[in-house]
Parts: sequence; structure tokens; C-alpha cells
Amino acid sequence: MRTKDRFLFMFSALERVIESAWTQDQTPNSPAVTTHAVIQHLEQLKEAVVVEGDENASEISARLERLIGVVNRPSVRDKFEAFLHV
Repeated sequence: MRTKDRFLFMFSALERVIESAWTQDQTPNSPAVTTHAVIQHLEQLKEAVVVEGDENASEISARLERLIGVVNRPSVRDKFEAFLHV
């Protein structure tokens, strides 16, 4: 699978996780709450992948862990606002 296709697949998965967080939990659409909810859903998905034990489970779990790390980073907006408040 090409890098572009992988990116689009992962982005699409992230969009579905965010949508799920908003609809199932009625999560407010604020960035901080959304980030926390998305991380929780990704962690649950990662646990489910490990429990399922598919032959690619370890690779998928590692990718989800990296995605959690990306989602958990401060946004550019947060960094900019912190810079302005110094």
C-alpha cells in the first residue's frame, strides 16, 4: 500500500473515531474534550485488536499507539496561544 493510501486510510479511521465519540458519548465539540474522547476510543480499539489476536494485531496495535501519540500532541493553535500568553 502506498504512503498516500495509508495516510488516507488512517485519516478516515480517525474521522470515524471522532464521529463515534461525538455521537455515542454526546461529547461536546471542544478541542480538549474531543482529544480526550478520541484517545479513549483509540485505546479501546487498540485493546480490542490485541484481544482479537489477528496475525497483524501487533502491527495494528503499534500503529494505533503512534496515532494516539499524534492525537495527544498539543495543536498548533494551542502552541500559538501559549506563545502569545508568555
